[in-house]
Amino acid sequence: MAPTRYLSVLDLAEEFLRDFTFDAPSKLPDVFVTSRFPPCNILKKEDNSLEYEFAVAGYDLSEIKIDFDNDHLILTLEPIEKEEDEKVKYRQQGIRRAKSTSKFFVPVSHYDVEKAEAHLDKGILKLSIPTKEVAKPKSIKISVQ
Repeated sequence: MAPTRYLSVLDLAEEFLRDFTFDAPSKLPDVFVTSRFPPCNILKKEDNSLEYEFAVAGYDLSEIKIDFDNDHLILTLEPIEKEEDEKVKYRQQGIRRAKSTSKFFVPVSHYDVEKAEAHLDKGILKLSIPTKEVAKPKSIKISVQ
């Protein structure tokens, strides 16, 4: 008998969306989050572009990686192990520095990931992803012969 496999709601939804074709982006969620670390804000601006704000205080640029794979934004945090000073002991350690991979659903048919820009300021990583130019409706004049 095979062991029981338990999946979270997010895991189930991600499995469903992985094989789903995205022909109608307006009917799909704009973002789909599969991790809760690092803390983030996701904003949809007036022009329908997306902006992500990630709290990555304590991470160096060399420890942060942003990728787009198919319809996913993937944020990877890989802290470099530092030698601990034996003279210093933490009384409380509340700032998390852990390896983490977060995935966010970003349909490339709707967002222009090639024009995405990222900036790190005061421990907040901001990633802006503009929408793709949508084809304008065109009317065709009918002539009588």
